[in-house]
Amino acid sequence: MLPTSKITQTLRTNPLRSIRAGLFSRDVGDSIEKAKDIGTLSRSYSRSGEVGKKDLDFFRFKLDRTTSITAKIENEDKDKSPIAMTILDGRGNTIQGSNGKFLFRNIQPGATKQIRASLPAGTYYVRLGSAKGSKQDYEFNLTASSSIGSGFGGIGSGTNLGETENLGRLQSGRTYRESGSVGGDRDVDSYRFTVDRTSRLLAELSNNGNDDIAFRLLNASGETVRSSGNFLFANIRPGDDERLLASTLGAGTYAFVIQSKVGRNEDYSFRLERSEVTPL
Repeated sequence: MLPTSKITQTLRTNPLRSIRAGLFSRDVGDSIEKAKDIGTLSRSYSRSGEVGKKDLDFFRFKLDRTTSITAKIENEDKDKSPIAMTILDGRGNTIQGSNGKFLFRNIQPGATKQIRASLPAGTYYVRLGSAKGSKQDYEFNLTASSSIGSGFGGIGSGTNLGETENLGRLQSGRTYRESGSVGGDRDVDSYRFTVDRTSRLLAELSNNGNDDIAFRLLNASGETVRSSGNFLFANIRPGDDERLLASTLGAGTYAFVIQSKVGRNEDYSFRLERSEVTPL
C-alpha cells in the first residue's frame, strides 16, 4: 500500500466569528459554476463557513487516480437546523455507493459526520446546504489517502497491496475461505486472483474486530471495479458482514483489498465464490 500522505494543507481561522469572517470571505459559492476550486486533491483541505436556505456552498476537487476520500462536516450550531453534505460527480449528479446508497449525510446541530468513498480519477464536487436554517456555521475537512491499488499493474507483485496472497485462477463452484487481521496504513491484506472468462463473482467479508474494515475489488490498473454502475466497495462496521457482487466480471487479474485505517489487529473472515455466466 502506498503510504498515506502526511502533509496537511489547512486553512484555519480564529474561532471567534467576527475575526474569522474578517480573514477571508465565508461565501464559497452557491453553485457548481462558482464552486471553490481545491484543485487536485492529494492532502487534507479544511475550511470554515456557513450555509442557509438558498446559500449553498460548493467545493470542486480533482483526483488523478483511484483514491479513498473522507469528507467531514462539524455542524457548529447547537440549536438550529441540520446541514446536508452530498458528493457529486463532474456533471453534478449525486454519486451512488457500492451499497446502493447515495453519498449523502444529514448532520444534526452539534454533531460531526463523515462520508468515506473510493473514487476513480475525475472531477467531483462537495455540496453543503441547510434547507431550513440561516447562517449555519460549519467546519469542513476533505482528506485524500493514496490509492492502495496504484501499484498493482498487470499481473503485479502486490508491492503496494500489503500482505498479498495469490489465489491463482479461480475455479467455478469452489468456495475460497480466508481469515486474518488488519489495522493502520501498513497492515493491509489483499487476495490476488485471475478469471479466465466472464464470470459471476460473490465475495463476503465479516468484521470480527472493534473498528471499521474497508473492503474493495481492484482491477489490474488499480481501479475500483464497478458492477451495474456501482463501485465494488464496502465499509463494514464491527460485528457486521457485507457482500460484493460482480454479476459479469470480465476475464483478467484482480485483487480484493482489506484494510482498517483506524483500527489495529481487526480480525476478519473472508469467502469468495466464482460461477459461470450463462450466455443469453
